[in-house]
Amino acid sequence: MLSYALGHNMGGSLKAAGIEIDSAYFNAGFYDALEGEQRMTQEEIHETVENEGERLLDEREAELKRRLIGFESGTTR
Repeated sequence: MLSYALGHNMGGSLKAAGIEIDSAYFNAGFYDALEGEQRMTQEEIHETVENEGERLLDEREAELKRRLIGFESGTTR
């Protein structure tokens, strides 16, 4: 049951962070890591994660700006 609990926690964390994943690629990466295999270089992995993090931050910043503009104009949602 530990495996399920870990998976559930990880899935909940990803969902809470607004990160959508492709479960096939997620599973491939997970099993590759367990087996000591790697389909991407560490540099590619780092760049991919960093780029996605920046994209998510940009989205959140844009949403906060929209809300602030709405608040200031009295048209908050």
